[in-house]
Amino acid sequence: MIVSAGNEAIFGIKRAKDLGYKVVGLDGNPAAPGFAFVDEKIIASTYDIEDIIEKVRDFNKKNHIDGVLSIAADVPKSVAAVAEELGLLSITKLTAKICSEKFLMKETFCAAGIKVPDFKKVSSLKDLKEFIKNDYLSYVLKPVDSRGARGVFKISSKSNLLELFNKSLSYSKVKRLILEEYLDGPQISTESIIINQKVHNIAYSDRNYEFLNKYAPNIIENGGDMPSNISKQIKSNISDLIKKIVNVLGIKNGTLKGDIVIHKDIPYVIEVAPRLSGGFFCTHQIPLHTGIDFLGAAIKQSMNDLEISDYDNFIPKSQRPVCSRFWFPKEGIVNSIGDFEKFRKYKNVEYIDIFVKVGDKIGPVNSHPSRAGVVITSGDTKKESIELAEKIIREVEIKIY
Repeated sequence: MIVSAGNEAIFGIKRAKDLGYKVVGLDGNPAAPGFAFVDEKIIASTYDIEDIIEKVRDFNKKNHIDGVLSIAADVPKSVAAVAEELGLLSITKLTAKICSEKFLMKETFCAAGIKVPDFKKVSSLKDLKEFIKNDYLSYVLKPVDSRGARGVFKISSKSNLLELFNKSLSYSKVKRLILEEYLDGPQISTESIIINQKVHNIAYSDRNYEFLNKYAPNIIENGGDMPSNISKQIKSNISDLIKKIVNVLGIKNGTLKGDIVIHKDIPYVIEVAPRLSGGFFCTHQIPLHTGIDFLGAAIKQSMNDLEISDYDNFIPKSQRPVCSRFWFPKEGIVNSIGDFEKFRKYKNVEYIDIFVKVGDKIGPVNSHPSRAGVVITSGDTKKESIELAEKIIREVEIKIY
């Protein structure tokens, strides 16, 4: 069972079927694109746990579910609830709760001595104004329960605090915010698989924040690059940090996506998610860069089908440079889309797609769902892969009127 049937889930659905499994997809959207590839479907909001459990119980009477996970969908509570209901291999409800509430996550890590940016709970505009008194410091304001950079802002004492407080709050169902000190330094995406409490750190990617000023105060990531520029020592330090996090969260089996910032050569945890990553990271970039079938391993693990021989497959077979970049069109109505299909045949263009169509209304770039398309490239060098991706982004124009 895959909780969510969005575009990125399609690759997990296909991989699971390649491995010989039957797949049931769960999504609240009856027209979810992943439903075209599943064997069975359940219509339920991926966040409505009560409805999910009720429908899973009914489904399981006729079709036995043997494994559950999510791909590019931040729904750990739903996955954990299904796993507990059916006795499946997954994270616990407590792990899911900690990772679904950013303030609780930071408190848990801080209590365990894990380095995180300084943080405070923001209960009111008065709190926010009181906390931000330092003219030379920058902060990140975010909802404790946001996803995909929704309602996340880089702010300072000179920002319009009233406006940004209200905007950020509007993205929180629980109406709570957290303020973190913004730490300068490279940001790294990581992805790990945990098997019987042993942590296998599979991937490290340099996150691309070239648009930090362009779309300020929104914090928008524009893809990432592998291999990472970090040193072997810092990579080792990040690996140790992830192992501590896994221990604190009590994850015995599962996957963990990490967002790390290297500040003055010290890794700090921004946040983690006990799921398979989005942004085509786990589905495309990791296997292209490492030669590891990370997605397949995670699927087999959820089905409790991993064998000893599979563990050997967590050793990288290559270090091929890989780059991902996204289209961010201007606000308006899509008038035309450049010919991106021709690039599918180009050497080193590993994946390309545009998610919008002519006539679609494009809103402001204020979160990661604002991405209108993606291109993933490789190359003999990192520079070569980046230049190819950026060339395609420039040449394929999404015109707006």
